[in-house]
Amino acid sequence: MTPAELAALLPLPAFPATGRELARVAGQQATAALITHWGGQKWPVPVMSELSRDDARNRYAELVALVGSTAAAQIVRHYGGRPLYVPNCKKVRHQLAQLRLVRDYEELLAQGLSSAAAVFKLGPRYGLSGRQIEARVNAPTSIPEKMQADLF
Repeated sequence: MTPAELAALLPLPAFPATGRELARVAGQQATAALITHWGGQKWPVPVMSELSRDDARNRYAELVALVGSTAAAQIVRHYGGRPLYVPNCKKVRHQLAQLRLVRDYEELLAQGLSSAAAVFKLGPRYGLSGRQIEARVNAPTSIPEKMQADLF
């Protein structure tokens, strides 16, 4: 996940609270790296006072290699001694993909394509059958239109 992808996901209601907190504490670049590499995992955050121990020093070095020293220090200060739950963001990624599919469908309709032609064109692009496309573009969304417009 890139920081830009994370920025697109953060406003969505399905974005996990643990991810929001992590982005606030460590920044979007570090959060994107953690989700990419450790998504869905619980990572035991060492306490600064324990960094003299080999296991804590090794865990901290692993974190620094992944997110850099500044973000690693912020994470340890905030979460030290507690587990860090790194979200995998599957639900919110699906929600964003759904929104993009609907947006693309509506753009094709605005260009003058029929619904059937738009569905046919989107199938290969998204790797979905025509019935799956139709079901998704006709499904209600729980995201306010203003928020949808801000995502793209």
